[in-house]
Amino acid sequence: MDENIFAYFELLEVMAFFAGYAILYAFVHVLADLGNIKFKEKIRSIIPLLPLSYVLTGLLFLGYLIKGVLLVNNQADGPIQIHIPLLHYVGLLSLLFWIPFFRKRAWLSLVHSLFFFSYICLDLVKYLRNKIGVEILQNDMKVLLDGVLISFFSLLCLVLLSYAWARVRKGRA
Repeated sequence: MDENIFAYFELLEVMAFFAGYAILYAFVHVLADLGNIKFKEKIRSIIPLLPLSYVLTGLLFLGYLIKGVLLVNNQADGPIQIHIPLLHYVGLLSLLFWIPFFRKRAWLSLVHSLFFFSYICLDLVKYLRNKIGVEILQNDMKVLLDGVLISFFSLLCLVLLSYAWARVRKGRA
């Protein structure tokens, strides 16, 4: 039981960072198709920032992992021990979107996020078949909300940085 609960917590950690991006990605693309022309242009200028916001989320996840490793190794005597489960390695694949080849293919970031979002869908199916309790589904929804908020704020930071960068470049010209 202990091993299963720790695996579940590790899954929730990764889902908290990456599962919400799929919803944000879909929301931005739906907004890009709605509204008047000026609104569409502004939203479409945000679309290329989506993979970079995913990288920023991946960097936050990497910082979270490093913090965990440092806390564990500060409390233990002896050599440094690093235990990173496979799901964390899959989460760290989000850092590949620094590379322009992957960044230009924004749908790949969606596929990566859908991998983690699928765990929520699987839990929903298990709940409908009465194989898990409502507590698991409540945890998934809380984690999904956290993921959406992390993705939104990383995208918001990039939008503000790109706006500031454009203002600085305009001032120099």
